Amino acid sequence: MTSKYLLMFGVTNSGKSSFANTLGSKNLAEVGDGCGLSTTKDVSIHTLVKFCEKDTLHLIDTPGLDDTSEKLTNRMIREKIEDLLLDTLTTQLDAILVFQSLNNDYCTFKKSIAQLRQLFGENVDKSIIVLFTKETNKSSRKQRYESICSEVGVPYVYWENSYLDDDDHFQISGEQLKYQTDNLLA
Repeated sequence: MTSKYLLMFGVTNSGKSSFANTLGSKNLAEVGDGCGLSTTKDVSIHTLVKFCEKDTLHLIDTPGLDDTSEKLTNRMIREKIEDLLLDTLTTQLDAILVFQSLNNDYCTFKKSIAQLRQLFGENVDKSIIVLFTKETNKSSRKQRYESICSEVGVPYVYWENSYLDDDDHFQISGEQLKYQTDNLLA
């Protein structure tokens, strides 16, 4: 069994905490109400043991960039990430997951990439996997984001977090989860 460390990074309300909850098939992290307000206030690690019956995943959940509650600046968020990584991480990150809602504009995506480069250096692009969330029917928007990924040279996947029923119970089958995560971790 191996351990993988994945840093979740992106703007507020892009699906980072929902991703952790979906992978864990339970509420590991509080999520927003869809109104765009910041919910995650600190950097935390959610550990999933025997994930898909083989790996241990350590999901590092972070506050969203451009905190809408205006309590955390992007610089403060970067410092919280740095502190956690220096204090707890004894190995390198396996990947940095950049969350991008397809409902947001392109500038937020470019800003996320720029923030990561500032935090980790120019070579960070090799560690990035972009997760496009909050599916849209606008093919032109998808094409634009895919084009930006190609320019930057980073892989991307489309991720669907909407596996909750009306009572907030997870309705994702093991087969669906395995399919999505196999695509992500390939």
